[in-house]
Amino acid sequence: MESLGPECTKARRAYEFCFNEWFNIELAKEPPAVQPALAPTPAHPCEELYMAYQQCIEVALHRIGLSDITKKAHQSAADAFPTPAAK
Repeated sequence: MESLGPECTKARRAYEFCFNEWFNIELAKEPPAVQPALAPTPAHPCEELYMAYQQCIEVALHRIGLSDITKKAHQSAADAFPTPAAK
């Protein structure tokens, strides 16, 4: 499937490939018997690809005039479902 912005399709495919590979590996792992309470969360190996894709989509949304609409939708969702820290 093409991305919202055709110029973002290559970045989307790269991220999806990376994520699917990572997910298949993680899914195959046995969960640890005991998890430390405050174990640091490792950086996701596909984070840079995701960020590149997200930035491309933001530019595409702005170009087609949807950036304001998505910002309002995100704010409405944040207002409706605040995180515990935001209360």
